[in-house]
Amino acid sequence: MPEVGPGSQRRRRIFFGLTAIGLVATLGLFREVLLPFLLAIVIAYVLDPLVGRLQHRMPRWIAVVIMIFALLGVIGGVTAVAVPPIVVEVERFTTEAPALLRRARSEWLPAVERGLRERMEDYAEEGEEAVLDVLHEDEAASTSAMDAGVPDHASSGAILIEPRESGGYAVYLPPQGVEVRRDGNRHIVGGGSAPKTTDGDVTSNLTGTLAGQLSGSEVTAMGFLRTVNSVVQGVARGIFGFFLTLMLAAYLMISKEGIFSFFRAMVLEGRQRGFDDLIRRIDKGLSGVVRGQMMIAVVNAILTGIGYYFLDLPYWPILTLFALVFSIIPIFGVIISSIPALIIGVAESPMTALLVLGWILIIHQIEANLLNPKIMGDAAKVHPVLVIFALLGGEHLFGLIGALLAVPVLSIAQSLFLHYREIALGVPVPTSSAGSVEAGD
Repeated sequence: MPEVGPGSQRRRRIFFGLTAIGLVATLGLFREVLLPFLLAIVIAYVLDPLVGRLQHRMPRWIAVVIMIFALLGVIGGVTAVAVPPIVVEVERFTTEAPALLRRARSEWLPAVERGLRERMEDYAEEGEEAVLDVLHEDEAASTSAMDAGVPDHASSGAILIEPRESGGYAVYLPPQGVEVRRDGNRHIVGGGSAPKTTDGDVTSNLTGTLAGQLSGSEVTAMGFLRTVNSVVQGVARGIFGFFLTLMLAAYLMISKEGIFSFFRAMVLEGRQRGFDDLIRRIDKGLSGVVRGQMMIAVVNAILTGIGYYFLDLPYWPILTLFALVFSIIPIFGVIISSIPALIIGVAESPMTALLVLGWILIIHQIEANLLNPKIMGDAAKVHPVLVIFALLGGEHLFGLIGALLAVPVLSIAQSLFLHYREIALGVPVPTSSAGSVEAGD
């Protein structure tokens, strides 16, 4: 049994402190190459339960190899089935995109302009009497000034300066104001000009700006299509990164016991039981956040594809893939993936947009009331306020990858907090909600 005296504890603190500093420095220095390792950890964690079941019948490394090939088979099958219609829809979209942009300029923007003009005419009619009242008040004030001996200089647009009997000067400015401009070392003061407005200026400027943006978007879309060839050059790097990630995941799954034994050996013998409890608590929370959210994303994508297919929504394979990817992000993912579908639905017809919105709401209700409780369970619950904070903070610091990893990191941090709160304060975590923070906790 190793010594646990004051000197030993001091050496342990120094060791762990230096180790933590070195780890943080290493992660910061090599942060650009961490993505394959992070993805490998996620893949290994998702597949580990299946490997564990196969391990009862065969050596672990054979079970890992079988799961890796099974994953490749699933990816290959999905690619063979899903990619051809997606390619067709992408080609269709690239063909129809310029027409959609021209339709937006020729039909949608004029409709917006008409609506704005009608609204402004209504405001003009309502404010006409108020304007006349103001003019009458100005006229009355001018008459009062003339009666008081103050000259009317509004018509001349000049600046009038008169001495006062009590001392000083009275300065009268024209109603349209003055303009001060510099010519060398001189300052020239001239009469200002009142802005000229017409009823259609605001709407014309707005619709003109939008039309210019859409015209620029059409050119940008064509330029984007021309850059596809450069994107293809990155496919080779993507394939290499994919197989590197699978290889790392296989190593992690094969050496799982060794990894945990390594970290467990760093804990004092009397505290190893607490370390095991902490690992179980972290695993219980992550199992819902990671595995559960992925299962929910798959179910969400299947329901989305079925609904969009029967609603005959254009580009439904692309929209389904979009929903699959973004549904991995809690809360915001559903909102982001719904926006393109609603835009395309509006382009088709108002009724199509309403049906799409209704189907999205149905999927959301199924996810909130059926999938989340059954798949994630109580152990994966994290307070919604913390989830939103983690998502915003992760996206702000690390972009999309930060948003994807925000909730798993939050789950780990929450499990650590609850574990050490129980040790330090003696506040036990209920068995039914271990690893969770309830609203009233």
